[in-house]
Amino acid sequence: MLNSFLPNRQKEFVRIVYHFNLSEELKIKLFYINKYKKWFRKEVKMQGELIEEEIIKIACKIIKKVIKRHRLPGFKKCNLALDDKVAKISIKKDGANSFDYWIKLSTLVYGKPVYIPIKRPVYFA
Repeated sequence: MLNSFLPNRQKEFVRIVYHFNLSEELKIKLFYINKYKKWFRKEVKMQGELIEEEIIKIACKIIKKVIKRHRLPGFKKCNLALDDKVAKISIKKDGANSFDYWIKLSTLVYGKPVYIPIKRPVYFA
């Protein structure tokens, strides 16, 4: 969702700038700022020359209006898929008799899982 949100806003920015009655030089500078996503920078160089601060402010205002028109993407309905690559339940790890089960969780460090001990409740038996 995020990968498509910003490019879609960039396309809308181009449509807006294209339809304005602006000089070609100003349009090119605005398109440059938009292409490289430099709307909120204080200084932008195009071919070694600084773009005027007023033009950067115009680009900033345009992108703010474009983003404000649309709802930001949300992740409320996205669920994680936790399968056996992420978590496994095993019975009694070696040398640990006080717990009935162990959950082996994968981590971002390869070969270093985390083990969580679980004691079986009486009503479960």
